[in-house]
Amino acid sequence: SFLLKEAGYNTAISGKWHLDFNYDGERCTVGTTIPDGPITRGFDTWFGFHHAREVRELCKDDKVIEVISPKDMLPRTTDFAVEYINQKAEAAKNGKPFFLYMAFGSPHVPHLPTDDWVGKSGLGKYGDFVMMTDGMAGKIINAIDANGLTDNTIILFTSDNGTSKAANFEDLNQKGHYPSADFRGCKTDIWEGAHRVPFIIRWPDGAVKAGSTCNALVGLSDMSATLAELVGYALPDNAAEDSISFLSALSGKPVAHPRDDIIHHSGAGRFSIRRGKWKLILAPGSGGLTAPDYKTSWQQGLPEIQ
Repeated sequence: SFLLKEAGYNTAISGKWHLDFNYDGERCTVGTTIPDGPITRGFDTWFGFHHAREVRELCKDDKVIEVISPKDMLPRTTDFAVEYINQKAEAAKNGKPFFLYMAFGSPHVPHLPTDDWVGKSGLGKYGDFVMMTDGMAGKIINAIDANGLTDNTIILFTSDNGTSKAANFEDLNQKGHYPSADFRGCKTDIWEGAHRVPFIIRWPDGAVKAGSTCNALVGLSDMSATLAELVGYALPDNAAEDSISFLSALSGKPVAHPRDDIIHHSGAGRFSIRRGKWKLILAPGSGGLTAPDYKTSWQQGLPEIQ
């Protein structure tokens, strides 16, 4: 956000923060200020909540402004994102671009689809919540299109990890749905089901062709260098050191300095490194919550990592 703000963008976040901050007063009290939240991290405005355990506390910029029903948080933050686009559209057409980070709290627990989404997926509350998330993303995309910003707006949709066990894998599998597809494991694990995530880009006026795919090795940390190259911002030597731009790959061209490897870690802090088609896993089990989990795998006769 600092990068884009310095490049002349108005910056906003709607939704979940979850990068820690303090409350200057009682946590769940309207009017309590936040001295070190998103506004001190490069965002011009924020509308949302800290994390799932604090999903009742609705914040605006640097204050708690309401205590709401957790079920209302996703619609409220989506509505804010749509309104932000509506407000900034004209300025964007006149040389003042905006960056909107929409951090959905869904489909993280608690699974709280609103009444108009309950039962739509046929896969229970988790499936309904996923469908609702898709619907909220659609509202934001529709706002971009309705404001005439389609050709000059990059939309990127991704996730921070694989599906959680809270989704009830057994029930979903019985209904023919496999959240990790053909990959092993889920959220918290060192296996692929925890680390392969959606990464979808729409950029009609750029060179990203609809339906195209890219096999380059990319991590979310690479967003910093990619955005910096996109806006012509020179990153200092002590910023985003582990970030590699993949901008050229979006147009089907070779990446100038491709990523050769990428490091992952599990919920329990077990590490792995990927290079090419190989992945070295420094854990005898999942390193997370899937059996053999990080607590029991050391008891199976395998050498402990020193």
